[in-house]
Amino acid sequence: MATAAAPEEVAESTLPESDHQHLLPESNAFGIGFSAISREEFFDELAERIHAKDPQYVVTPNLDFARLATRDRSFCRAIKGASMRLCDGAILFHLLRLKRRPVPEKLSGSDLTPLILDWAVANQISIYLFGSDEATLQKVQERYGSAIVGWDAPPYRKNLWEDDELNAPYVSRIRSLNPDIVMVALGAPKQEFWAEKYHKAAGAPVTLCIGASLDFIGDRARRSPKILSTLCMEWVWRLAMEPRRLWRRYLSDALFLLTHFSKA
Repeated sequence: MATAAAPEEVAESTLPESDHQHLLPESNAFGIGFSAISREEFFDELAERIHAKDPQYVVTPNLDFARLATRDRSFCRAIKGASMRLCDGAILFHLLRLKRRPVPEKLSGSDLTPLILDWAVANQISIYLFGSDEATLQKVQERYGSAIVGWDAPPYRKNLWEDDELNAPYVSRIRSLNPDIVMVALGAPKQEFWAEKYHKAAGAPVTLCIGASLDFIGDRARRSPKILSTLCMEWVWRLAMEPRRLWRRYLSDALFLLTHFSKA
């Protein structure tokens, strides 16, 4: 997984604070201030930020984010610069409870994305999609046509966010379409770096980093059964689906947890 700079160890106390931290209650753990809000409160916040038209971005940190954020200052900065940082993952949700720093509920990107799209259709909210692939984006547009004002699937670049020349037409297109929400589906950490760098230039009130969420909607990938998520075993399903891509990540996350609790 590429990042903008070589990893550095980052002490929890030195992590940069978000400019918007005062707006929401937070649960601080693993060097991240998770927005301590419910699903209903999230949609209230989303509507308020769309109305305010002040460009901000939203991230959904999971356990892997927490691990990377302690090692990489640039990724840490991108996470902490978001105006909302939603707890993504049952394991992380229960770990926050064990640390006595709970959030009201798990708000993963894959759960929220279809709800946001349905909400957008019902409330005449406009959305631009960026990332994934053309076939998936076409399927999403067919399903939520009245809400989707445009989409682009950029070519693969290892450090996509660093290529200003490549991104200039996309940013210009977003500005011309003037959507309420930009959904960035580039995967971590690309989407967080892209959102941090371009959300203001693109001008949309909300830029939302959603990972592989569109792949599930567009039938490119299958989500795990809900029972596995409830049992904190969704990772088993994902590992079975993509063993070559995910085995090293999950091993690193497990070692991160062991190291963290051994120091507690």
